[in-house]
Amino acid sequence: MEFKCKVAVVTGGGAGLGNALSQRLSQLGASVIVVDRNAAAARETVELIRSKGGKAEFHILDVSNWKQVDLMFQAVLTQFQIIHFVFNNAGMALAGEIKYLEVEHWRPIFDSNLFGVIHGSQAAYRIMARQGFGHIINISSSIGLMPAPFFSHYSASKYAVVGFTQALHAETLDQGIRVHLVCPGYIESGLIKSGFSMGMSGIKVRKMVHFRTMSPEDAAQRILHGLTKRKMLIVFPWYCHLFIWFQRVFPLLAERLNRYSIQKFRSETEYDQDNHIIPYKGEPQR
Repeated sequence: MEFKCKVAVVTGGGAGLGNALSQRLSQLGASVIVVDRNAAAARETVELIRSKGGKAEFHILDVSNWKQVDLMFQAVLTQFQIIHFVFNNAGMALAGEIKYLEVEHWRPIFDSNLFGVIHGSQAAYRIMARQGFGHIINISSSIGLMPAPFFSHYSASKYAVVGFTQALHAETLDQGIRVHLVCPGYIESGLIKSGFSMGMSGIKVRKMVHFRTMSPEDAAQRILHGLTKRKMLIVFPWYCHLFIWFQRVFPLLAERLNRYSIQKFRSETEYDQDNHIIPYKGEPQR
């Protein structure tokens, strides 16, 4: 699969994995459309790409807003006449025990992580169906394939992305469109530390993860390698495969391990002087 002279849209392209994907695609010769709601981050990514001789544009929008997404895709199509790749990557994180969260805490997670993917896929599907070709790449998570205590809100949104993408893949097979589902492990992108959490700061949540994180650059490289191999499901690194297998083969033992993790998280939960759980809005991360 070639990326040279292709047009690629990357949502959440201003930071983390989206930034790394945008830069790597540019290095491979693609024209990159960086989409982000953070204007400064999007501009910085585009300026960096251009400083290295690459081609990039940016659009500032909220992927949870269908009208904004639809207008952006129409603008890209008008400018380039074609769209080859769409990476639905934008998302946000939420950590905490369900009993401490309000119902309204769920909505922004699903608006971004699920509806952002749905909107990008819907717009891309319509354009690519007329073209007769194209690739839609939806970024889920390894915890969209297995239980994740204290990340149930984030995990639920990612499970939904898995189901949606699998259905989309089946529906587009005869349209010349290829749909890919990406389920990575922990990426050092600042998503956890900059997300919303209850009872534990983002930095502390990150320290509770006892697995080596991978850099956004490494993750981007693995995703693009998976595309060149025309994989529908792209899961990495190795421990994700192990955990998914372990959960299915030894469910009772996996449940015991989950109980241990729950006890550990609860022992680290922080309260204020009135014994109320402490909410954290996240530490700024780039």
